[in-house]
Amino acid sequence: MKKRIISLFLSLLMLCATVFTGCSAEKTDDEKRKENACAGDTAYTLSLWVPTNSDTTTESFQNRLVAVEDAINALISTTNTKIKIVAVSETEYEKKLTEKFEQAQTITATAGKPVVIGKNYKNDAKPFYPDENNTQDYFYQLQFPNVLDNQIDICYIRDYTTYAKLATSGGLYSLSPYIMSESASYPRFKKIIKNELFNSMLINNNLYGVPNNRAYAKDNYQFVLIDKTLADNAGLSIDASKITSILECEEIITKIGELGVSGVVPYVGGDAKYAPGIVFWGKEGNNVITSTVDNPTPVKLMDNEAYMSYTMLYKKLAEANYAKFELAEGEKAAVFHYEGTLESAQQLYSENYYILKTRTPVLSEQDVFGSMFAISEYSINYERAMSVLYQLYTNSKLCTILQYGIEDVDYVLDKSVDENNPTIQLVKNEQGQLAYDMSGLTLGNGYVTYKGEGSVIDDWDYEKAVNYDSKVSKYIHLNSNYIKSENPAQMLADFANSEILGEFSREIFEEINAMSLSEFQAFIDVIAVAKELDVASIEKQILEGKEEYDLLKAKEELTEEETNKITDYEALLAKQATYKVNETFYKLATTDIINTSLARYTTINKSYNK
Repeated sequence: MKKRIISLFLSLLMLCATVFTGCSAEKTDDEKRKENACAGDTAYTLSLWVPTNSDTTTESFQNRLVAVEDAINALISTTNTKIKIVAVSETEYEKKLTEKFEQAQTITATAGKPVVIGKNYKNDAKPFYPDENNTQDYFYQLQFPNVLDNQIDICYIRDYTTYAKLATSGGLYSLSPYIMSESASYPRFKKIIKNELFNSMLINNNLYGVPNNRAYAKDNYQFVLIDKTLADNAGLSIDASKITSILECEEIITKIGELGVSGVVPYVGGDAKYAPGIVFWGKEGNNVITSTVDNPTPVKLMDNEAYMSYTMLYKKLAEANYAKFELAEGEKAAVFHYEGTLESAQQLYSENYYILKTRTPVLSEQDVFGSMFAISEYSINYERAMSVLYQLYTNSKLCTILQYGIEDVDYVLDKSVDENNPTIQLVKNEQGQLAYDMSGLTLGNGYVTYKGEGSVIDDWDYEKAVNYDSKVSKYIHLNSNYIKSENPAQMLADFANSEILGEFSREIFEEINAMSLSEFQAFIDVIAVAKELDVASIEKQILEGKEEYDLLKAKEELTEEETNKITDYEALLAKQATYKVNETFYKLATTDIINTSLARYTTINKSYNK
């Protein structure tokens, strides 16, 4: 403690000595020390809100918290800034944080914003006696004020709903000038954090939080695997990095098929889920209302180009006996799909197969918004808060202390295997519990500290690769903006429709899967013609005009107007015949549950995709 205080004084002395040089001869030593301690700056105490797995009511945890605060403050207090950690049980965190923001808003309405109060702080300094028994040896030290009742400086946020609510209600301070603008004062953030995350977190073109680097992408890839030996025997040159989907593999599969190797199925697939980038709307499974990863607009199955192209490819291959839905016993696939981790694909298949990465991890709402730090509008000093925030993402020692505690007390470093790359081991009590437990969280830039027990400090290469590959889903706000905000009655109706639509969809897929190549080609031809027609309008007019048409047809004599009505109606019947010739298309184009669901999903899409 003594060394830290002396260090603080020396740094202040160096910063401020030149200010008073001109008049130093007229002042006593005490006056000069006091002026040097006070000059040019103000001491601030910032609150840092974080959830914890620890029991915050125990004395042991409070002792650990004080030790962590002291260790972090030893790193940052030379800037006349200290932090006060507000650790809340993780089960109560969102509730307590929300209550604190509400309290801050209420107090601020009458007392004023903390940042305004902070500007009026006086640079108070008091004498400090390193030795209580020696009243002659002392120096002046700045006093750090207590955190105000309505002060919230830096807070941990772990879901979109909380983030959006605080940002839109004026609870969070915009970080765009510091990070996103051309003249950003902290441009390094955009080198540390995946920029797509920042862009996804903008609300009204403002950034209100900084994502914490962690293993945020689920390690879930889709691959197409090609047998190396068979490809080589077919005279094929495979560049896996240039093939993006199964649609580009027709020649590869065909040439392998032409080898006619016994027991080899050139391609195993056929399920709609293998269509490139396809997304099914509805409760679960295949659905005749679809979209793609890159375009979230809901469309009917027959308007989904990825699905139609894939189905055509599969039927062409199957017609030539080069494709099957599944293998029989003793058969081997030359080309097939695999879904799993990047690591498992390499371990299982890299020796014998070319591995084509056809779909990378897609980040969900929780992946994007599940761990971040933000600065509150109720901060005592935005600049100081931003400075501490920057330290959380660049200072390895500070990040490690906040995440794991104090070395040799809360954790130890095991150097027994590698002296230069020790692994972290967390210290537990007799009950197997951690006194300071933040292990389930990622507080700041995880890349600059240990990713967990048993890891070395730079053991992040694999997670970084997966994170780098990932892209943000176009559907990230579905749950929060739509599902949570719609009324219960509408949700139940949608759920019921989804169940019915799911059953209907399975029937449609079975019919399409059973079509031969020529039948599917005819199906596509019908669609091409029918797209020029307003199918729904024609069906409605036919239904509404049927009774009058039947009556007119029964009459022996007709007026000119009545004759024209019959002619117009029969023209509608002729148009209907152009698409009704295909039963599957007719169901897809006219079934009420599809049109109803498509309208609802389109509404949902507009709602959450704002």
